Amino acid sequence: MPAEYRNNAIKNIRHVALSLLSFVILYYYKEVAIMKVQHLPGAAPRLILATFALAFAARALAADVVIALSAPTTGTDAPLADPVVKGYKLAIKMANKEGGLPGKILESVQDDQDKPEVGATVARKLCGIDNVVGVVGNFASSINLASGPVYEDCHLPRVSATASNNTLTAKGWKYFFRICSKNSDQIGQGMQWVAANWPDVKSVAIITGNDASGREVTAQVAQIWKDRGVRVVSQVQATPGTSDFRGIITSMLAEKPDFIFTGMFDTDTGLFVKQARELGYKGRFFGTDAIASANFISVGGTQGTDGVHMTNLGFDPTKVASAAAFVAAYQAEYKEAPPSYAANAYDATMVLVQAWKNAGGGVDRKAVRDALAAKSFSTLFGPLAFSPVGDLAAPRIGIYKVAGGKIEFAAQSESSK
Repeated sequence: MPAEYRNNAIKNIRHVALSLLSFVILYYYKEVAIMKVQHLPGAAPRLILATFALAFAARALAADVVIALSAPTTGTDAPLADPVVKGYKLAIKMANKEGGLPGKILESVQDDQDKPEVGATVARKLCGIDNVVGVVGNFASSINLASGPVYEDCHLPRVSATASNNTLTAKGWKYFFRICSKNSDQIGQGMQWVAANWPDVKSVAIITGNDASGREVTAQVAQIWKDRGVRVVSQVQATPGTSDFRGIITSMLAEKPDFIFTGMFDTDTGLFVKQARELGYKGRFFGTDAIASANFISVGGTQGTDGVHMTNLGFDPTKVASAAAFVAAYQAEYKEAPPSYAANAYDATMVLVQAWKNAGGGVDRKAVRDALAAKSFSTLFGPLAFSPVGDLAAPRIGIYKVAGGKIEFAAQSESSK
């Protein structure tokens, strides 16, 4: 057992042991206690004893709990997930600082390496620790698909800040929630924005990763444009980590697409865009939240990525007045402005904190899950509630673009207003 949990378990055992001992002492020596205070008038003796009992009971209920994070802190996707880690850590810090909780919340960052088998191992580890009452994660949809059955079996609720695959909330899972929009919302609203703002589009090419999310996104994007009468000239699923896209690009450009939709992650898309520009492509690119990172610009080059648009699973917190306190705290903590992923992770953590508080504290995971399903929560961007399957009741989609080597908020999708 890791030291952080062993020490925490020891403290909780001490809390419970001291409380039980106190109740035993009160039970066996209540007569003596009453005699000691019987000279006091009226109900004072009973009031004193009741106060003692309540104090001991409160101590027993105020045990520390863990709200953990499962995300890649190493590996190729670690840079993209870094704001998630930072937003989570800040939320734990702020929740404890603000107080008013039935106990202290401990943090625990678990590196799932963005690998399904590691994510499942992390899930089994967290399930086996009694005072873990919630998990923020996983970061990627594929990891959630692998870890989900484990969390369901041990009734451990989790809230993902970034996993958008539609399949996740079609599984019938009871302990999975997400505060980001699902792919169909992101893709639908994103393509709606493209149609309204790029009316000259007559043909589109699509490239995504060769995984569950990639295949799902490819099908959705293709169908949207076919329904609009736009020619879909190419549909490609590329293996993540591909170092040379030139063959794919050459075939794709022969079809003369007006814009290329990419559903790949930041490193792969950055390299794809860079090589496409080198081969002479001057058209538009549009991607998903998977490229909303400085790493995408670093790999693709400032000039090559300039003007690339993308959806994101939330709004820019620096542009929203209600998130001003969070932005100031994040900048003070990390010396940088928070991106949308950081805000999502902060909100996902705080939603779990609020649910645990609404459940009355303690380590009853089902009670936390029920509180998540039943309540509306305060977030950086206003009230939030979940649908019966764990999706956002009101999806939030932002449109972003690369300008001058930075990712900037461009618009709020019409359906999010």
